Amino acid sequence: MDSRTILVVDDEDAILVTLAEYLRGEGYDTVSASGAAEGKQAMEQHKIAAALVDIFMPDGSGLELLSRIKEKSPETEVIIMTSRASLDTAVEAIRKGAYAYLEKPFNNIDEVGIVLEKALEKRRLVLENRRLVEELTARNRELVMALGRKSSLIELGRALSCIHEIDKLLNYFIEVVVTQLKVNRASLMLIADDGQEMSIAASHGLDPEIVRTTRVRLGEGVAGTVAQTGKAILVRDVKNDPLTRESVRLAAASDSFISSPIVLSIPITLKDTTLGVINLTDKLSEEPFNEDDLDFLHGLAGQAAVAIDSARHIEELERSYSKVKEAQNQLVASERLNALGQMAAGVAHDFNNILSGILSHIEYLKMRGQGLQDPENVFGAELGMIETLTVQGAKTVQRIQEFAGLRKDRPETAVDINAVIRKTLDMTRPVWNGERSAKGAEIVVHTELGEIPATLGREFELVQLLSNLIFNAVEAMPTGGQLEVRSRLEDGRIALEVQDRGRGMSSEEKTRIFEPFFTTKRQGQGLGGSIVYGIVKRYGGELFVDSEPGRGTKVQVMLPVAAVSPESASENQPPPLLRRASGRILLVEDDEVNLESMRRNLRLLGYEVEAALSGAEALEMFKKEHSFDVVITDLSMPGFSGLQLARAIHGLDGETPIIMLSGFSVQVDPAETETCGIRHVLTKPCQIAEIQSAIESVRAH
Repeated sequence: MDSRTILVVDDEDAILVTLAEYLRGEGYDTVSASGAAEGKQAMEQHKIAAALVDIFMPDGSGLELLSRIKEKSPETEVIIMTSRASLDTAVEAIRKGAYAYLEKPFNNIDEVGIVLEKALEKRRLVLENRRLVEELTARNRELVMALGRKSSLIELGRALSCIHEIDKLLNYFIEVVVTQLKVNRASLMLIADDGQEMSIAASHGLDPEIVRTTRVRLGEGVAGTVAQTGKAILVRDVKNDPLTRESVRLAAASDSFISSPIVLSIPITLKDTTLGVINLTDKLSEEPFNEDDLDFLHGLAGQAAVAIDSARHIEELERSYSKVKEAQNQLVASERLNALGQMAAGVAHDFNNILSGILSHIEYLKMRGQGLQDPENVFGAELGMIETLTVQGAKTVQRIQEFAGLRKDRPETAVDINAVIRKTLDMTRPVWNGERSAKGAEIVVHTELGEIPATLGREFELVQLLSNLIFNAVEAMPTGGQLEVRSRLEDGRIALEVQDRGRGMSSEEKTRIFEPFFTTKRQGQGLGGSIVYGIVKRYGGELFVDSEPGRGTKVQVMLPVAAVSPESASENQPPPLLRRASGRILLVEDDEVNLESMRRNLRLLGYEVEAALSGAEALEMFKKEHSFDVVITDLSMPGFSGLQLARAIHGLDGETPIIMLSGFSVQVDPAETETCGIRHVLTKPCQIAEIQSAIESVRAH
C-alpha cells in the first residue's frame, strides 16, 4: 500500500502543530521536524510520500533539504513554504524539483490540503507509470527469452501476428502444434468468463460433437487441474496416475475425447492469469513426451497467450470502432433529417400563407356572390369545391409540420381505439396477409376488442402508431405465426396491446427499442419506435415492453380516457355560420396580400379594422389608442414576432384579448401563449367563420 506519511519541517512550533493537526484530520500520518537536521533524520527513518519544508531555518536551508530528499527518494514530492517569498527562491525551488511554492501565513489552510493532494496524485502517477514500464519491460524480456529457445518459434510468431481473428488464430496454432510435435489428438481449451469451466475452442483429431458438447470444470482431470493450478502436467505413467486412471478404464468402451488420456497439458498464461490450456494425447510414433517437448510447448503457449490477448484487444477495438461508426452514421442521418425538417417547416409556413390568401379570396367571393342570380348555385358550388381543396391542402401542410417535429400541442379530439384497430388492420392487410401468405409465411391475426371509452388524440396519428407496432411484429415472425391485438379498460386507462410469437428481444434491444435510429432490421431508418414513443408521450400515455429471446414480444400502450365522446369532438365539424358583427380590431400580418384580404373580409362582416404590416408598427398603433376590442396577430414576422408583440401589448393592457394566427401555430407552446396574454390560437389557413368564432369567444370571456 502506498505511503500516506507527510513530513512537516518548520522552525515555528505553531506552524508544526497547526499543519500536523490539519493533516491528521485529513487522514494523513505526519512526522514533524523543527529544523533541517531533524528533517534529514526523519526522512532516513520513515518512508515519506510528501514533505512540507520551510525554506529558511536556523540550522540549514530548506532548499538543501529539498535536494537531499530528492536524492534519496525522487518520487517524494516536496512543497516549499516561506514567509519571505521572492522570485529567486521560487525559481531555485522549482529548479531543484519542488512541486509547489507556498507563502506563509496561509490565507486558507485548505489550500495546503489541495496542493498536497495534487502533489500526491502526481506521485501516484509517477509510481504507476514506473510500475507499468517495469511490467512492460519484464513482459518483453520474457517474450524475447521464449522466442530465443527455438528458431522455429520466430516464424510461428510472425504468422500469429498476422492473424487477428481468434478462431482462425487458435486453429492455426493447433495445426502448428500437431505438425511440430506429431501428435494424434490435440485440443486448446479456453476458460469461460465465469471462471468455472472450460470448453474446446480449437482441436485436431476430435469428433465435432465431442468438441461442441465437452465442458470441463476447473480442478477436474488433467486439463482442469492445470487450469486451476496454472502448472503444466506431464503424465509419465498413464495406467497408474490417478488423473488418467479413469480415462484408461473407459478407453476400451469408448473412443471419445474424455476416454483418451491427456498425457501433456500446458497452461496458457498471460502475466498471472490463466486463459486456458493446451492438451495432447499421444505421439504418432508412440514415443513418450520428453522435457524438450515440454519446453517447446511452453514456448508455444507463451506466444498463444500474447496472440490471444492481442486478438481480443483487436476485436474489442473493432467493436468500439463499429459503435463509433454507427454513432457517426446516426449523427449524419439526424443532421440530414434535421435539415430536411427545417426545410419542410419553411415550406409549410410559406404554403400556409399562400393557402390563407387563396381561402380569404374565396370567402370574399362567396360573401359578395350571395346576391347574384345563380339559380343552380354553380358559382357557389365551384367556390365551395375550391375552398374544400384549399382546406385539404392545409391538412397536408400540417402533416409536413408534424414530420418536421414542430408539434407541441396536445390532441383534443376524442377517438375510438377499436375503430383505429379495425382501420389499421384493413390498411396493413396487404403486408401481413398478402405478401406473407404468398411467401408461405402466413400471419394469423387474432383480435380481442373490449368495451372501452374514447381517448384524446388524432386518428391518423394513432393509425400510424399501431401500424408501426404491427409491422415490427410481422418482421419478428419471418416464417409466420400468430399476431394478437387487444384493447381493454385497465385501471382507468385504455390498454392497447400488440403481441407476436416471434424471435423476441434481448434486454439491450428492449431498452433501446424506442430510441431514434435504433433498429434490428437489415433495412430501415430505426424511426418507427421513436415515432410511437413521441405520440404516446405527447398524449400523456405510457409504453411497456415484455419480451424474451425466442418467446415473442408484447407491447402495451396505456392511454388516458377522454372526457367527451367521439361524436362531440369530431375534427370534421362544420364551421359556424357567419353573422353580422361589430367591434374594433387591430390586425397584424407581414404578408401584404393576406393582410388586405383578411381586412376586407372582416370589414364585410361589420368589423372596424386597423391593419399593420409589422409588429413594431402595430405596437405603436396600440400605444396611441387602447380602444381595440381584439388584436389578431401573425406569429412569424421579421424583427418583431407575434409573441413579442403579444407580450408587449399584454404588458400595456392585460384586458385586451389577443388571437394568434400563423402557419407555425402548431409550434406554439400553450404555456408560453398563456403568459403572453394570447387567448386563442388559429392555424393558417383558417376560414373567416373560424376567425369570427374566435373573436366572439375571446370577447365573451
